[in-house]
Amino acid sequence: MIVISTLSTPAPAGISIVRRPDFSHTNNFYIGNQSPLEPSRFIPLPGGAVRLQGWLLECMNRQRDGLSGKWGEISGWLQKGGNA
Repeated sequence: MIVISTLSTPAPAGISIVRRPDFSHTNNFYIGNQSPLEPSRFIPLPGGAVRLQGWLLECMNRQRDGLSGKWGEISGWLQKGGNA
C-alpha cells in the first residue's frame, strides 16, 4: 500500500490513495497492545528486521565514521560513565 497525502492528478493503476492507514484489523505478525487497550496503530519492527543497502547504507557508514560516530572522542560534554 502506498500512502499519498495530497495528489492533484489521478493515481496510476495499481496505486490506491488513502487519507490514513486502514485500522479495521490488528497486526497478526507482531505483538501489540492487548485487550482492553486500543490496538497499536503502528508496530515497531524487531531489531535486525530492516537491512540497509545501497546509498542509505553508504550514508549511514559515512555518518558513523565521521563526526557523529566520533562524538565521544572529541566532546568533553559527552560522558558515558555513570550516565543513566
